[in-house]
Parts: sequence; structure tokens; C-alpha cells
Amino acid sequence: MTEENIKLFDSELKVMDVLWKDGDVPAKYVADTLNREVGWNKNTTYTLIKRCINKGAIERTEPGFMCHALIAKEQVQDLETDELIDKIYDGSVDKLFAALLGRKNFLWSRLRTQSRSSVNWNEVMYMSLLQMSFLGTVIILLIVVLRAVLINRLPKKTFLILWWIALIRLLVPFP
Repeated sequence: MTEENIKLFDSELKVMDVLWKDGDVPAKYVADTLNREVGWNKNTTYTLIKRCINKGAIERTEPGFMCHALIAKEQVQDLETDELIDKIYDGSVDKLFAALLGRKNFLWSRLRTQSRSSVNWNEVMYMSLLQMSFLGTVIILLIVVLRAVLINRLPKKTFLILWWIALIRLLVPFP
């Protein structure tokens, strides 16, 4: 299995997180850390370390059963992002973006069904602000994902324009 397509499961990612955060450490350190954080016993952690070694994600050296991450966290994030887009959105970043933007219409559709006299305008203003903030956050997350996936395929000016759109969305109050 090549570096690019190593599939790590959630439990293996916990082991990798310790290595990404703390660097090269003995297996005992990884086991102690995960015992404190997750409650795993030493045998569970050692089994997961061996699985990661077999997959080519960790290198073991002696003395002291030192563990070294062979893949970067960013590589795993890219793989997981691509897998999510492929699995849920048929490989289309546009569909992901449309799904996230479609959530913003919730408040306005609810308001249309209520009579004007029963509308709590404080709630409307709060929800509008909340929706605008959420949409701004979604735009920022999408820019980050797009940048990670398409960094070498799009001109750098494209990302600059996208960041300006995000900034305007956060600063200009429109529904």
C-alpha cells in the first residue's frame, strides 16, 4: 500500500494523533497517553501500533520501540476529505457546497409559515446573525477544503478572490 492511499480507522488515527502532536516517542508513551485520554490498556494500543506499522503508517526503531509517523497528518486529511466528497457527494465539491448552503434557508422558510404577529423579531435577528455567521464559516471551510484539494490546479488569484468573498460575507449583513 502506498503512502497516498493508506486507510486509517478512527482508533488508528488516535495513535497517529499522539505521534503527530508529540513527534517520535516510545510505544510505552503512546500507550500511557491513550490510557489517560481514552482509557485503552497497553495491549490495545500496542495492537493498533502494530496495525499501523503493517500499513506503513508508522516505523518502529530500537532501542525502546520508538515510533515514528511515516505519513503526515495533512496527507490523511486530504485522503479523508477526498473520500468524503467521493462517498457522499459523488466526487462533486459543488454538491457539497450546495448542500451546506441549502441549510441557510431554514429560518426563512419557517418565518413564511408563521403569521406576522406571532413572529419574535429578537429571535429573527438572532437567527439571522447566527445564519450569516454559519454561512461565513461554511464558506471559509469550503475555501480551506478547496485549497487543500485543488492547490496545484487553480491559480492563486482564485483563492484570493474566495477569501475576499468570505470576508465580505462576514462583514456585510445581508440574508
